Amino acid sequence: MKIGFAECEITPPVGVHLGGYFSVRPATDVLDNLYARGAVIESKGKKIALVSCDLIGIGPNYVEKIKNIIFENTGIDKDAILIHATHTHTGPKAVDLANPEDKVISGDTDLEYLNYMTRKVASTVIMALEHMKEAVYGTGFGYEDRVAFIRRFKMKDGSVMTNPGVGNPNIVEPVGEIDPRIDLVDFKYTDGSGNLLFVSYSLHADMVGGTKISGDHPAAVRRKVELGIPGCKVMYFTGAQGDINHIDVKEKGNTPKGYPYMLKVANILGGEVIKEYENITYHDECDLDSVIKRVTVPLRHFKDEDYDWAMGIIKSFKDGTFKQNTMNKTADIARALRIRNAYNGKDTMDLDVTVLRIGKTGIVGFPGEPFIGYKKRIVAESPSDNTLVLCLTNGSSGYLPVAEAYAEGGYEASNSPFTPELEGLLVNAALEGLQELFKK
Repeated sequence: MKIGFAECEITPPVGVHLGGYFSVRPATDVLDNLYARGAVIESKGKKIALVSCDLIGIGPNYVEKIKNIIFENTGIDKDAILIHATHTHTGPKAVDLANPEDKVISGDTDLEYLNYMTRKVASTVIMALEHMKEAVYGTGFGYEDRVAFIRRFKMKDGSVMTNPGVGNPNIVEPVGEIDPRIDLVDFKYTDGSGNLLFVSYSLHADMVGGTKISGDHPAAVRRKVELGIPGCKVMYFTGAQGDINHIDVKEKGNTPKGYPYMLKVANILGGEVIKEYENITYHDECDLDSVIKRVTVPLRHFKDEDYDWAMGIIKSFKDGTFKQNTMNKTADIARALRIRNAYNGKDTMDLDVTVLRIGKTGIVGFPGEPFIGYKKRIVAESPSDNTLVLCLTNGSSGYLPVAEAYAEGGYEASNSPFTPELEGLLVNAALEGLQELFKK
């Protein structure tokens, strides 16, 4: 087999609005540059391409532009291309606003930057083809349970709250469990010049905050590992993280904010990767395959009174009377925007589930932010020896909650445009894709 790697810097100019919050955040400085990193893998006459970008998410229209550029310049089939965003909250918006007037709520997009970004992301794959080397493929994993936490909690009043606050006395217990596994997929060049290592972990990339551009912990993990393994290049893929973040709500002082704490988390994760890299097992064969499973999912419908409530919330936000001082208030504005956008809208939406086979490894990419329950169900039933489940792959369609979350409530489910049928439809599509690729 052969593999090629290339990267392009995609740092926007200062002043571009950052994504991830319901506030306007023009970038004021750069803590670390943002990158797109691309790989092309070739084996037995087939090629697949993967790109990981330091972005909060990429709209499906921009994904399509990137894929078109790649296909036109390389001939790689568009169904064999995986475009992933690590979900940094200190990077630019790469999704068009549902309504242009919402720029006063969450900031504007920079179309000039987005045109530049799409070309640079595609360039990583085009250049990677020029750097193809013979390689052997291996798999491994690490374990880290000290830096990731379920962020949804059952409260004493029976409700479920997202991010209820550190030390909140009304917390009863978390709703669910994290996945501490760090998935590793390695490609070691047979000429001895180094390796390309895929790293995947399920944790929100939202530690830095503020208005300074940063790739957050995915970028810092890359830097840590590359310092520790000579000749190594890392591509980081954020896993199923819709209900997981870095905040330990039980112990005050355990979760400082900002860049220094992010570096601490990255050092912990990167250290585990470096340790377990020595235990990677290499395989004789590396079959490649890919499939896109398009799923038609139902959308919520809302009543007139829901719409009236939503428009009242949006109006109060725009006139400055809305106080976004709790996570419940953030959920209110998120839900209001969803209701406004969905009211009298479509009944269904098509979502693409991307499934790849790399040897004994299955990769499932969802076009949104799946809860960790998606990964657990897929891994339990997958025919592959190890299965990576990624967020924000080939699109960005919001949170993808598990079915029970809709009745429980909380931030993610309250602003989801989907219905409880979503989980079953997407998980079944992923498993069908894996069965198709691994039973050939």
